[in-house]
Amino acid sequence: MAGLILKAPYYKPGHKTKGGESRGGMAEYIATRDGVELLRSGMADYVNERLGSNGMFTDEGEVINMAAIRKEIDEHPGNVWTLIFSLSREDAERLGYNSAREWMNLLRSHRNDIAREMRIKPEHLRWYAAFHQKEEHPHCHVLVWSTDPNEAYLNTDGIRAIKRTFALDIFRQDSMEIYRNQTYVRDELKESFRDRMEEILESIKAEPFPDPEMELLLMELRQKLSQHKGKKVYGYLTKDTKAVVDAIAKKIAAYPPLAELYDQWYEYQCDTYRLYTDKMPDKIPMEENKEFKSVRNMV
Repeated sequence: MAGLILKAPYYKPGHKTKGGESRGGMAEYIATRDGVELLRSGMADYVNERLGSNGMFTDEGEVINMAAIRKEIDEHPGNVWTLIFSLSREDAERLGYNSAREWMNLLRSHRNDIAREMRIKPEHLRWYAAFHQKEEHPHCHVLVWSTDPNEAYLNTDGIRAIKRTFALDIFRQDSMEIYRNQTYVRDELKESFRDRMEEILESIKAEPFPDPEMELLLMELRQKLSQHKGKKVYGYLTKDTKAVVDAIAKKIAAYPPLAELYDQWYEYQCDTYRLYTDKMPDKIPMEENKEFKSVRNMV
């Protein structure tokens, strides 16, 4: 399961819950239901509200007036989204996202990211949130809409982008550790690729050459490069010459120690994805992976 879960249902004007509540009633329910963390003085401004009477928060300096918020949402002529961010209890405790204050700071810092992915001008974005201390999955409800009813749109790609942005911030220490490990393996892989190239070139002196197929590829590449007029850099080669380079790189990448290192690199890449999704990236062959385009120039 992904480290961060994000659900993003939306509600059209006039929506009613099974219990007959309007969208504004849903907002009040989210802010006052059992398990919500009540806000204290200094965390938000209140008008006609007793301090600590609800868990609603929004942008810094904005007034929390539950009656006004409920009226605005009920009268809004466009859709209203409810973004629900959820963590496991273990991760929430370990990473410090087990309080309304941390979620408030996080949402304030990324409010423009939400606006961008929902195609809302930042000055038109309206959002209110409340944090719920659930035993297994602490979560934060965020009501989002635009003051311009012609704005606001959220598709699967937008949801994925918001989830990724928040997950990489929440799990930034984990992400940094994964990145360090992946970078180490990447560098080790490139160095090992170069060493393998040198071993192959050294073995050319042997009679007979231990890999006839590689010998033919190297001879073909040598011939093509001797006729090449431009820079002997992969990007400047002709299509058929690139194909020979690719074939050589593919054979070298299949060398077991290199293949094992590439498996490690890919696993670290999956570890990053697991922070925000259950769908892992395709495993691109090393010789086709842009992260390792330098190996083709090594060839």
